[in-house]
Amino acid sequence: MSHDFTLSCCSTVDVPYSYLESRHIPVLFYTYVVDGREYVDDMGRDPTALPQFYAFLQQGKLPQTSQINVATYAEFFEQQLQKCQVDYFDFYLLHNVYENSVHVYDDPKWGIVDYFIEQKKQGRIRHLGFSSHADLPCLTDFLNRYGDEMEFCQLQFNFLDWTMQHGKEKYELLKQRNIPLWVMEPVRGGKLTALDAESEQKLHAIRPEDSIASFGFRWLQGFDNIAMVLSGMSNMAQMADNIKTFDHLNPLSDEENAILLEAAERMKTSGMAGIRYSFFPLTASCNSL
Repeated sequence: MSHDFTLSCCSTVDVPYSYLESRHIPVLFYTYVVDGREYVDDMGRDPTALPQFYAFLQQGKLPQTSQINVATYAEFFEQQLQKCQVDYFDFYLLHNVYENSVHVYDDPKWGIVDYFIEQKKQGRIRHLGFSSHADLPCLTDFLNRYGDEMEFCQLQFNFLDWTMQHGKEKYELLKQRNIPLWVMEPVRGGKLTALDAESEQKLHAIRPEDSIASFGFRWLQGFDNIAMVLSGMSNMAQMADNIKTFDHLNPLSDEENAILLEAAERMKTSGMAGIRYSFFPLTASCNSL
C-alpha cells in the first residue's frame, strides 16, 4: 500500500514501541534528567528503565520534563524534511512549554528554541508556535523572551478553564501580542458535554435540539483571536454534531453565556471539574503539521 504522508512521533506517545516499529514509524526518543544526569525514555525496550524512573519518584526526586538536545532535534528535523520530501514545514510546534520544561527549552546548553527560530529565518519553518499548560507567570515570561517569534499558541481553553486556569488572562495576553490561539480541550475530554440538570434544562429551553457540547463550542465562537479548535471525537455522531455547530458562526447570547459560566462555578464548588493534568511522562505530542 502506498502512502502520501509520513507519520512520526516522540517517545511519549501512548502506544507500545513494537506497534510503531512494526509499521516503520520513526520515533524521537526523549530523555529526562535527574540530579544532572540524562536518562533515555526508551519506551520499555530496556525492562529496567521504567522501574528506575518510578524509584526516583519514590525517593522524592522530580525529573525534569523529557527533552532532547539540539543535535538530536536537528538530526530528527532533517529526517522529517527528507521523509516528507519537502523543503519546509508550514507549521511547527514546540510541545508543552510550562514550568518544568521552559528552562530546558531556553537553556543555552541545548539551544532548542534558538535552533527552531533559525530554521524559521531560513524559511524551513513557515509558522513557528508552541503549546503550553503553563500558569500565567511562566507563560508571560516565555512570551517576553520569545513572543516576537511565536505565531500561534495552543492552550487548554474552555468555559470552565476561563476562570479555573486563568484562561481569561491568558487569552488577553495572547491577543495583546497578536498571537492567535489554537484551542485544545474545548470540552475537557468530554467533561463539559454534560452539566448539572438545572443548567441543561435552561439551555435546552432556549435551543432544545442542540447538544450540550455545542454550547461549549459556540462559547468559543465569541472570541475573535481563536484561529483553530482541536476536538477529539469518539464516533460519527459527534463529528456530525461538531460539523453542524461550525457550519456557520453563531456565538452564544448573553443569556446562554451566563448559564454556562454559572454551571462552571457549580462544577468548581462541587468537585465535578476533575483534576489538573500531570505532565510527565504520558503527554503525547505532534510536533509538525
